[in-house]
Amino acid sequence: MGSATRDKDGCKVTNGDFVILVSLPAFLTTDLAYRDVRAIESQIGTTLKVMGINDIGWIELEFTGDDGVLRTIWVEGEHLKRA
Repeated sequence: MGSATRDKDGCKVTNGDFVILVSLPAFLTTDLAYRDVRAIESQIGTTLKVMGINDIGWIELEFTGDDGVLRTIWVEGEHLKRA
């Protein structure tokens, strides 16, 4: 786990925390189908549970879109705020 993982305000983020997705990395929606882009973008401003943190500090978030599809995204802490 990336022990120095922090949100946009510098608060420590750990597995199981709840965070608010405040922005997306520009590359995240590149080359995705429109329905996937729309589902991911719809999560901005929502509270999500941290499902994991990898060795380089990227944070795993899961959500189910309006279409019923479970999706996983990985983002850096700068795109999150602790809830």
